[in-house]
Amino acid sequence: MSSTWTPAPQAETGAAAASDPAIQRIVADMSRVTFADPSLLNILLRMHRSARLMVAGPLRQRLVVLLELTGTHTALAVTDSPAATHARLLG
Repeated sequence: MSSTWTPAPQAETGAAAASDPAIQRIVADMSRVTFADPSLLNILLRMHRSARLMVAGPLRQRLVVLLELTGTHTALAVTDSPAATHARLLG
């Protein structure tokens, strides 16, 4: 038996929004993510290309490890909570 995993529709929508110039900022609330693999990393990097992505935590250890192992933890703007992200956006 085989299975196929596809990203959540919201993730694909976020990736598509990254190319829309009318979207000023994309906030990815990752505080409830329990599984992270290269597919998730790919979606985050696609959204990051627009330079408008902010990742809201707190991040679970698996996601932290994935970001650190791939070196992307230094490239992504990550905050400790959705509230911290909101505060940072209002600057």
